[in-house]
Amino acid sequence: MTAVPRKKVDILGIGVDNVSMQETIDMIELFIEERKPRIVVTADASGIVAAQTDKAWREIIENADLITPDSVGVLWASRR
Repeated sequence: MTAVPRKKVDILGIGVDNVSMQETIDMIELFIEERKPRIVVTADASGIVAAQTDKAWREIIENADLITPDSVGVLWASRR
C-alpha cells in the first residue's frame, strides 16, 4: 500500500487533512502495516480553539501524522 497524498485545509492556523473516509481508512491501514507509533488527532472546534492558546496542544496537533475533522463546525469551516 502506498502513502495517501496529504491535502490540508487551514482552520485558524491548524492544517486539517482534507481526506475522505476511505482515504482516512487507507492511511490508518498503512500506519498499522508500518508497525510504528503514529499520532492521529480528531480535531473538533474546541480542540482547534484550544490550540490557539495552548502551545503544548498545538505542537501535538502540528506534529500529528493525521488530523481529521471531528465536528460539523470543522467540516463547515473547511468548506469556507
